Amino acid sequence: MRSLAPQYSRIQLLPMEDPGREEDSGKITAALAKEISDYARGVGPSKQMIRTASDVAILHEAGLLIHPYTFRGTTTAASRRPLDEVQENGSSLRENIMADIRRFVGFGIDGGFTDYPDLWKQAVKNRN
Repeated sequence: MRSLAPQYSRIQLLPMEDPGREEDSGKITAALAKEISDYARGVGPSKQMIRTASDVAILHEAGLLIHPYTFRGTTTAASRRPLDEVQENGSSLRENIMADIRRFVGFGIDGGFTDYPDLWKQAVKNRN
């Protein structure tokens, strides 16, 4: 992409799928953030990689935008579940997705990948 379309910003998905990189790119570190910031504008980490606001801060300190994936609760891309379905914690799937979005937005992420942009908009709008 750098040579074909240098005018476009690059985003690195994490963890990397390159052979031998799955493990060292599966944990947020300052060294990884610095490496990525040398060639990309942002990162798209798996949500499981971001545990606290400190993880977000490490990426931001390297100048990276952060858009974790994927905010969809217990659904999958191929198998949708009703948003009103009650989950194990007693809340609806809708409520759980929105709570997840709010938690990560509270960590300071810049955006995210979701199958439910309407829920994202609602979760951010109604944030405390």
